[in-house]
Order: sequence, then C-alpha cells, then structure tokens
Amino acid sequence: MNRYFVFLIAIGCLLFVPRTAQAHVVISDKTGKVGAVLHISPDDAPAAGSSSSIFFDVKMSGLSSDPHLVNLKVTNPEGEATFIPTSVDGSKVAGLYVFPSQGVYDINLIIDTGRSGTDTEPRYVSFSQSQRVLAGQSVSPLDRTEYTWAEVLLILSLGGLAVLILFLIAKRRTIAAYTHDERMGYNNHK
Repeated sequence: MNRYFVFLIAIGCLLFVPRTAQAHVVISDKTGKVGAVLHISPDDAPAAGSSSSIFFDVKMSGLSSDPHLVNLKVTNPEGEATFIPTSVDGSKVAGLYVFPSQGVYDINLIIDTGRSGTDTEPRYVSFSQSQRVLAGQSVSPLDRTEYTWAEVLLILSLGGLAVLILFLIAKRRTIAAYTHDERMGYNNHK
C-alpha cells in the first residue's frame, strides 16, 4: 500500500510540475486576418532601465522592407508614446527599447501595406499587445528600498565611536601614566 501511494505521489509531482514560461506571444491584427509572433527579450520579462529587443515575426505576404512603412510604437503607463526605429528583414520586424520604469506598456506595430485600403485588403495592418514590466527601476517613492538596518547600524557605530572618544579623553591622564610606566619598566598596576 505504501509503495503504491509513493508511486502515485511521484507521478503526480511529475505531471503537475509548473511549466516554464513561453517566450513568444501569438497575436493577430485588429481584423483577425493577419497573425504575428511577438518576442521581447529577455524571455518576455523586460527589466526597467535595461535595453530590450522587441521582435515581431509577421505572417503576411508582401511585407515591405522599407522601415519607414513599419512603425513600432511603445506607450508608457502615463500615455506618452515613443516611436522606435525598426529594422525589417523579410517577415521580421525588430527594434530596441529601454522601458524606463515598471508598469504596463502598450506595444503597437503598424504596417503600411501600400494597398488601396479596401475591406478585403486594408491599407494598414495593426498589432497591439500589453507588456507588464515588473523588474528593474521603479519610479514610485513607495517602492523605494529602505535600508533601515544600515541606517541604524551607522548611527550605532557613530554613537559607539563618540563614546570611545569621550572615554579616551576622560582617561587620557591615566592612559598616559600607564604608558609612561610601561616604558620605564615599572609594573605597579598588578
């Protein structure tokens, strides 16, 4: 009975081990006709204050290689938009961005297809994805790391140093006499 129970627990642990996070997000455009794979390095978990690579692999025929027709826009939590310079290689669009602080950012890829702009062949293809930045710098003063233990240790050390200095000043004559007696070879302090 015990062996059977241990065996079931072992199988359960193997089956219910948490899966590693997938580093790619599959998204579709606003019409739902064109798909793309979004990857943000490192591992779709960018750190604030560090450079992150944003890659889109767009599943669309005829993607323009002209980077001026492909716009990558990142909107910060305050609503301020930044257009990122992109490079286009085949179906891949890439750009570098430094997320300045923690928060939720909106990432938009807008592609000018150069088409006439009908219902069946839209002029613009747009992808939108939200990205949460948890690691790195925080701009909230409430999130500031407090080193209370270091401040207390510093104050206690300075207080101890002040007490030691006051003790040495108060006992300077006794210390001087003792030092003088030791030099002369007297051993009267036993």
